[in-house]
Amino acid sequence: ERAVLDDIESAETWARDWAHVAPTLPRNATLAWADRRWSRVGRQRIPTVLELHGAEEVARFVGGQTQRDWLTLQERCSALLRLAQEQSGSATDDGQVRAALKRHSSYLMQASDGDFATLLQVCDWLVINPDSGLRPRQLPIRGVDTKWLGTHRGIVTSFVTACTARPGLGLTESTHTIRMRILDPELHPSGPLDFAATEGTIQALGLKPQVVFVFENLESVLAMPPWPG
Repeated sequence: ERAVLDDIESAETWARDWAHVAPTLPRNATLAWADRRWSRVGRQRIPTVLELHGAEEVARFVGGQTQRDWLTLQERCSALLRLAQEQSGSATDDGQVRAALKRHSSYLMQASDGDFATLLQVCDWLVINPDSGLRPRQLPIRGVDTKWLGTHRGIVTSFVTACTARPGLGLTESTHTIRMRILDPELHPSGPLDFAATEGTIQALGLKPQVVFVFENLESVLAMPPWPG
């Protein structure tokens, strides 16, 4: 009642607009009305509940960008579900695939057409070749390199593992290396003093320093002076 009294004209327009909307609602939609009796406004008939069934019906009712986003999501999920069934058949857990798509629904709505087309090609190839052993840059798909896969790895991994029921993508990943400078030449007299190597390689060198400095910034590493031990 207080809201109506604040702007009676707007309240009347609101109720009238809903009355005009009612005949255009989807067949299964329900718009409930109720009579309100207020001491200062009198008897008023107002809409109280709109009941819509299913996300598609909600999107159609709201319209605009919401409906366009929903249609995009539906089309792209359908394309990926078809790919899963065609390439992995009965081995695919449909529930797992749908769960993977749900986790990445924001990406599926917002990705450009070009990125989504590339995503389809990458997922298709990886589902068919789950143990390729290739490096990301070797994938035989135009425009796909380490950077592209790094940006899209989340959805690619979720979808492919849901299709194949195998962990990972079957690719050979880059091995993490550590940049090192040996500040005391006596610790490594026959080897390089400035290099990058894997953890295992560094362990195999058998270095026995008295002090190890760990830096976040490469410039600090390069600026270090000679240091005994």
